[in-house]
Amino acid sequence: MLSGALQMAVTKERVDVLDLLLMSGADVNERLPFTLEESEMLDEETHRERCSESPLHLAVRSSVPKAALWLLENGADTSIQDTKGLTALDRARKNGDSVMVKNLKLFL
Repeated sequence: MLSGALQMAVTKERVDVLDLLLMSGADVNERLPFTLEESEMLDEETHRERCSESPLHLAVRSSVPKAALWLLENGADTSIQDTKGLTALDRARKNGDSVMVKNLKLFL
C-alpha cells in the first residue's frame, strides 16, 4: 500500500522517497487512510476530518513546506476539500502559516 508510505514521506519531508513513490504509481491526490491503531486514538470528528485529507492537506497540517511544494510541483490538486469544506489553502490561512499560504497561491 503506497498511501501509508506517502503519508510518512510527506510528514518527514522525504522528497527523495516521494520521488520513488511517484515513480511506483503513488497518487498525490489520494485520500490518506489511518491504521486501525491510529484510528482508535482519535475522536470521531478528528478521525473523519483526517480520513478526508489529501497529502497536500497533511503537508499543511504538518507544516512541512518542502513536501507541500513537491506535491504541488507533481500535480497536487489545490481544490480538494476536506470534510469541513476546507482546501489546503484554507487550512494554511486558518493555521496562520504565511509561508505555506504564499507557496499554495503560486499553484492556484
